[in-house]
Amino acid sequence: MIKCPSCQASLPDWAQECQFCKTSTKGVARPARDPHDPAPLQSSPKWVWPLYYALATYFMINGLAGLVLCIVENQKGFAISGALMGILGLVSAVLGLGLLFRYEPARGIVNFVCGLNIIFGLFALAGSVFGILFSGFLGVLLVLYKLLDLAVNGFLIFLIGETDKYAPT
Repeated sequence: MIKCPSCQASLPDWAQECQFCKTSTKGVARPARDPHDPAPLQSSPKWVWPLYYALATYFMINGLAGLVLCIVENQKGFAISGALMGILGLVSAVLGLGLLFRYEPARGIVNFVCGLNIIFGLFALAGSVFGILFSGFLGVLLVLYKLLDLAVNGFLIFLIGETDKYAPT
């Protein structure tokens, strides 16, 4: 805390002027920060940004893979399903690019889509667990994939929230 040079009011260290008398506090000495104290609240953990960019890249690559699958399916003659996969892949790739460039509308859409993926993924996970009875080892792999997909979607929501609070350093 610092004191206003004019009215002696207690002010936060970051105040540029007194909120009571409007006197400038730019010349007031600020207390030195103890180097042993944890980082101030304005910084995010060091692992948040690399993971955010890694998952944004994963989101974009996943969309591009859907686009490639569209091309492969169209060569086999599945025009309608291939076209739908292509559109979804293209949208996913563009949203992944929006994540990489921190474009807020894209981040909001991805947040919403990840929430939907979690909701529908829980239903698919229940079906996959039931499917283990009929498909054995393949069913176990499907359950593990669904769990990974749920974790990635949940973690991406968390990372979008964390990166909304802080600017990259």
